Amino acid sequence: MVHVDRVTPLDDAVRDVVDIDLLRPRWMRNAACRGEGFNAWFPSEEFGEDADAARRVCCGCRVRTDCLDYALAAGIRHGVWGGLSARERAAMAGATRRATANTPGRRTAGGAG
Repeated sequence: MVHVDRVTPLDDAVRDVVDIDLLRPRWMRNAACRGEGFNAWFPSEEFGEDADAARRVCCGCRVRTDCLDYALAAGIRHGVWGGLSARERAAMAGATRRATANTPGRRTAGGAG
């Protein structure tokens, strides 16, 4: 009979999860979606029942702003982050860039500003 250590693989898996968790930003540990699975936040369609389910969780999340800021800063182009789809985040980022470029007194490339 071969003796199989049934504890070691489980210990390794737990250690890996803890190590990965420590690499995440602190706000992620407080996210309402934590432990909810992956698929709801990466639906095949940006709008529809699947995306709406994710948005409902995001709606009451206390770290929603941190999540959205993270996705915008990292340029994440997939999934629901901070309650917004990739298309909505791209529109928001574009509006922010345009507003910044049109700020009075801001020098533009090649401009006399």
